[in-house]
Amino acid sequence: MLEDIDVQIVGDAVAVLTALVVDVVSRDGTQETYRLRLTQTWVNSATGWQCLSGHAGPEVD
Repeated sequence: MLEDIDVQIVGDAVAVLTALVVDVVSRDGTQETYRLRLTQTWVNSATGWQCLSGHAGPEVD
């Protein structure tokens, strides 16, 4: 799930998305929740928007 989403668009070809990603993971019968800052760079190509790069982390409170 994404929270606190912000998208900055440059012209009509590049977009930078920042957000807080919340992942719930089950491991050995226990659920853990991770909250990480996320940044993705998207480019608009002839076939549509494609994610060029992304990064998540470190974990935040």
